[in-house]
Amino acid sequence: MDSHLALLRLAVLVSGSGSNLQALIDAIENQQLPGAELALVISSRADAYGLQRALKHKIPAVYLPWNRNQRLEAEARTLALLRLFEIDLVVLAGFMRIFSPAFVEQFPRSIINLHPALLPDSGMGDTFVTSDGSTIPVFRGLHVLQRALDAGLKVTGSTVHYVIPELDAGPVLYRREVPIQPGDTEETLQERVKQAEHRLIVEAVKKHYERKNKLAQYDWSSCPASVRKQVQAFCEQMQRILENELVAIYLHGSLAMGCFNPERSDLDLLVIIQHQLPIEKQRPVMESLLTLSNAPCPIETSLLVEQDLHPFQHPLPYHLHYSESWRQKMSD
Repeated sequence: MDSHLALLRLAVLVSGSGSNLQALIDAIENQQLPGAELALVISSRADAYGLQRALKHKIPAVYLPWNRNQRLEAEARTLALLRLFEIDLVVLAGFMRIFSPAFVEQFPRSIINLHPALLPDSGMGDTFVTSDGSTIPVFRGLHVLQRALDAGLKVTGSTVHYVIPELDAGPVLYRREVPIQPGDTEETLQERVKQAEHRLIVEAVKKHYERKNKLAQYDWSSCPASVRKQVQAFCEQMQRILENELVAIYLHGSLAMGCFNPERSDLDLLVIIQHQLPIEKQRPVMESLLTLSNAPCPIETSLLVEQDLHPFQHPLPYHLHYSESWRQKMSD
């Protein structure tokens, strides 16, 4: 891990065997996640084997009773632990409890969940189009594998997504399809989905880490901390507002050349989106752009639709965020 990259401190929340926790433990010990540290494990059950896995690897582990009629108290204790251990990312790995909207909103794009079904990119909607072009229903809640079997589906899978107040919804980090075989039961299908999830959760944490460190990979030595925070906050805000509509954010001007000069207004951010913004997103985006331009050290921003900017026609020095489709265009 590069010394200037921030360490990603993980808290994994479990309610059962913790096999996905073990996948993360193995990945970190095998240097597959060099930027991550397992800092805390919380279980909603005292007999969850995930606690034993954590203790075996000398990871702080806590049993936190979580009665349905005491959710606010349990959430307050969870919040205190996450703050105490300075957690950057919360991983829900078979955690069979639902957080309140008020709790979730304190951790924007900082809680991820493994859901054993296929969700669309936005995490919203009632249907999903599989890799072979078939349209299947989106199952949320409990017993989703049995519901997939009952519906006669030929494929299901698992999704890692950011948690939002809505149940089993939110922007997708990674997903993997799992074919349903003739004669499958809920148990046999669950075993194959779990095997896919062990790879999926590692890739999702890695992707989240890479996103968070886009700015950290650059030499900010000549840039005031206040400006760094401005740019970081802006990028995170754009990702929250635009979600999958956001294609890329590029940095140019003196900062991109590693020679930031606060006397000159040549620090620019270029935000690229897929389509013209829907009305409900126009106002929050414009307010964010104006906040930067009116800051003590103004940052100029531009908003362009993807079709109006081709990466080869307009090479730009550094990207802070990019979608998978944009990365493919850049590498073709």
